[in-house]
Amino acid sequence: MTVSDSNSLFEDLLVSANRLSFDPRNPAVYEVDLDNEGSYGMSPEWSPLFGTRTWASMSEAERSELTRSEVAQYLGVGIWLELGLQVALLRRNHSADPSRADVRFLLNECADENLHSLMFVNAISSIGARFYRRDRSFGIFGWLFRTFAWSEVAYGIILAGEEMFDVRQRYGKGYGCAKRAL
Repeated sequence: MTVSDSNSLFEDLLVSANRLSFDPRNPAVYEVDLDNEGSYGMSPEWSPLFGTRTWASMSEAERSELTRSEVAQYLGVGIWLELGLQVALLRRNHSADPSRADVRFLLNECADENLHSLMFVNAISSIGARFYRRDRSFGIFGWLFRTFAWSEVAYGIILAGEEMFDVRQRYGKGYGCAKRAL
């Protein structure tokens, strides 16, 4: 692939990314009625406790609260992955020529990852869930990863982690309060 072909490809990708980007700063997107006991944080079937004796022993309000908490923790991992990807992108392009098409595209990708993190933060807040701080070893692992994982290894690991979120979105088991009667 020639430099001209490469620049053209990244220009096309940048146009596509701008067209498909979602701005999560619109507060109307996150308006949720939390007074409804049947409002779950996700489809109940995705809860690890669904279908167990523990699940059966829980009240509807406890099930709802559990799924909201599970979503908050899950999205917290998503934020962690998004931030890791941003660090990898920024580190790779720190001293690169900003006029190059691939650098502009990757900076746009970094901006999208930041907006994804903001979307996850807003979703956690909108469902009334609390994010619980991770164990210190999780933070140490994150620092080691961001510091020592370079190039394709870092991208591969992060993108594999992000696939979890894409699967939920593809199969309609997304986040937010799902009203459901069991």
